[in-house]
Amino acid sequence: MPSPPVATVVVISRDRWSLAARTLDHLLANTDPRHPVVVVEAHAPRRIAARFAQLEATGRIRVARRARHLSGNESRNIGADGARTEWVAFVENDSLMSAGWLERLIEVGEANDAGSAYPAYLTDGPHGPVVHGVGADLQLDGPDGSRILREFHHDLERPWFDLAHDIRPMARVQSEPHALVIRRSMLDEMGGLDESLWSWFDHVDLGLHHRHLGASAWLVPDVTCTYLQPPPVAVVDLPWFLLRWSREWYIRSLDHLCATWGLDRHDPEWDNHERYRTNVRRRSLAPIARMESLVDRAIVPAEQFEVRRDDRVRAREAAPGTKRAVGAG
Repeated sequence: MPSPPVATVVVISRDRWSLAARTLDHLLANTDPRHPVVVVEAHAPRRIAARFAQLEATGRIRVARRARHLSGNESRNIGADGARTEWVAFVENDSLMSAGWLERLIEVGEANDAGSAYPAYLTDGPHGPVVHGVGADLQLDGPDGSRILREFHHDLERPWFDLAHDIRPMARVQSEPHALVIRRSMLDEMGGLDESLWSWFDHVDLGLHHRHLGASAWLVPDVTCTYLQPPPVAVVDLPWFLLRWSREWYIRSLDHLCATWGLDRHDPEWDNHERYRTNVRRRSLAPIARMESLVDRAIVPAEQFEVRRDDRVRAREAAPGTKRAVGAG
């Protein structure tokens, strides 16, 4: 009997580091040691970096270090680099995976010859977990350059216990970036994940790649991923959080997505994404800025500072003769 497939697990930072020690311990407790785990540590605070080093010394994880902040897809590509397992699992470090998550996702992916498989995404509600996402369908219409994209989400904000016993595994093309498994061969066919999607639309791009390649993505609702959404945002997390949610990185991502897939950049539907970004940023940072109404006045200049600083760091890194600081990994 052939041995079951093995996956390389890649753990990245979504927008905060302060949860990383807790979520990594939880992930390792719920992941069979036969699956190698790579943690991408991109300019993490010293306390978190020290915890990663402790775990690396035990041989349980490998750490890929970089000296600057990385976008999500940059981190995913670095973590997956060199992985030759049949599957690669990506998990963000503000997520808690249910027991047996990896074997079950791979099982459904293998059974359905899928390109990827993903869990039900939940958040904590006032009366128990609620649906953050259970996959989306995509509709694409119109000529190249002015295509209209529509995302059809299902059961958003619904109490999970009202849905959990009725929903079954099914093909829905768009997952969420919090956690998923994808075939190594599909990543290779895509040429890796698109690093020009600085902070946004990575999930949309991946769904469009599935459509383009004729690959299926399967929701596996008996596996759950609990997304620990902000607030709080620790002061030590502010530089990375501000960069990841900045308007500049959002606009760069949207411009690139539209250029890549021939989408209508002026489609009013994009306003929904901008509102979501703004609402998350305001809600998350209001405790720091004292009042939600003060977030833009207090935070936007700080965001712009972080973007300019990051641009300078990247420019120096790209200069001829400059050595990239990589550390271990």
